[in-house]
Amino acid sequence: MEHKEEQDDGGFALMLKELINLHEDASKSKDSNRSGFDLVLRELMTQREKAAVATERLKQQSELMAEREKTAAERLKLQEEVSLMLAKQQNDFQLHLQKQQEEFQSKLEKREERLQERLEQERREHNLKQDKLLARQDELNARHDQERVLEQGRQQTFFREVVQQLREEVKTLRHSESGKSKKVKGELYWATR
Repeated sequence: MEHKEEQDDGGFALMLKELINLHEDASKSKDSNRSGFDLVLRELMTQREKAAVATERLKQQSELMAEREKTAAERLKLQEEVSLMLAKQQNDFQLHLQKQQEEFQSKLEKREERLQERLEQERREHNLKQDKLLARQDELNARHDQERVLEQGRQQTFFREVVQQLREEVKTLRHSESGKSKKVKGELYWATR
């Protein structure tokens, strides 16, 4: 940009020099060079306006480029901030999810432990009831065996007593009926055996 301004200033200096020369010449001959002087002056003004327009255009382009660079930098910064925010949110979400999984796993393990304890308790209670039932069954069997033995003992005692009574009756009958036939004696003999 400075190089362009130097060229414009050089062109302007050259035009100014010609203008001075023309002015000096115009002083010598008033009318003939007056139109040349006006022409150079108009050209000089046109060149100066073009330079001013070009300078303004360059200034606007520089400002626009600077604004675009600033906007691009702001966008980049915003994108970085959004990326960081998204990464943080994702990290927070993963941590939250991991924490929930750990809590769920812990609850699941505690529930499993409680179930295991309850099953163990029920198994112990079942074994205890089964042991009581077996003990009761053994007791009933023992009582039944004892009653059977007692019953057998009573029956044996009863049969002994009956046999003893029959022997005594046979004895009594033998002594009292000594004159009856041998047949009757034989029947009684077999009855006592």
